[in-house]
Amino acid sequence: MTSSQLVIAELKNNRLSNVTFEAIGVARKMKPTDRIIGVIFGVKDIQQYAETLIKSGCDEVLVMEHPEFVRETIDAYVQALQKVMSEYAVQYIVTGHTSFGQGLAATLANECEVGLISDVVDITNGEKIQFTTPVYAGKAYAKRILKEDQGVITIRPHNFEPTSFDENREGHITYPEIHLQEKRESLIEQLQFATNQADIRSSDIIVAGGRGMETHEHFHLLYELAELLGGTVGAARGASDEGFCDSSILIGQTGAKVTPKLYIACGISGATQHIAGMSEADVVVAINKDPEAMIFKYADYGIVGDVKEVIPQFIEILKAN
Repeated sequence: MTSSQLVIAELKNNRLSNVTFEAIGVARKMKPTDRIIGVIFGVKDIQQYAETLIKSGCDEVLVMEHPEFVRETIDAYVQALQKVMSEYAVQYIVTGHTSFGQGLAATLANECEVGLISDVVDITNGEKIQFTTPVYAGKAYAKRILKEDQGVITIRPHNFEPTSFDENREGHITYPEIHLQEKRESLIEQLQFATNQADIRSSDIIVAGGRGMETHEHFHLLYELAELLGGTVGAARGASDEGFCDSSILIGQTGAKVTPKLYIACGISGATQHIAGMSEADVVVAINKDPEAMIFKYADYGIVGDVKEVIPQFIEILKAN
């Protein structure tokens, strides 16, 4: 039987996340001649997303509909995927290195007793596929291989080319029967931080603030700037610790790892823990009143000045244009 590469799609705010399309491209790059199978989870009426996956490069899409999939309950997802792995001769499973993807990938690899390589930023084909991952808080990179020819891979968003959309592309959409055993976990309560922002992991533009924003009110200037730029707001640990923002937008070694095209660091000193989360940004602009701040060593453009004065000037210029 021809082997297959499985791509797990991720839905956020009723749309497919960008990293899903990057994952399809990665699967195709690893094994150009293999079948690419997309998997999407939901309760009902998700066929529209399956059709998008077909036109974006999948040869077949498995629409997994079940009442248990109303929330991201990892145990239920893993049970469904274990059956798929055996029936479709799956070699690699690829998904995004997001909050959802990390939890799912680790559990699935453990249950299936296969290798796991997380946070992949580059792939090199050869006798054995090599996966590049950041190490030492992003200060260096490691080349990794899977000992067995089967494994689970998570890819960092914005590091791979997404597949092109072909309106004429055709494929198969399948609705597998799903029989779940008693789950080992129960969701007691789900709290959601209210925001109109997109997920910072998939954002092209991020305006991030640190302790240097000084107050909750000053920190909220960043939301106005981000909205004008079409981006999202992130935070360094200092801002979260001071209570300027919710910890869900934390960027760093213990927060999100982001790779935007533009990263504006406002009042951020540049501690190693924060740099680990944003070092892969294409362009970094730093604003800090301390000319010796560590963040300037990682910035493409630096502005020495008080963020409380500089940011309002940015906002004024953007509104005028």
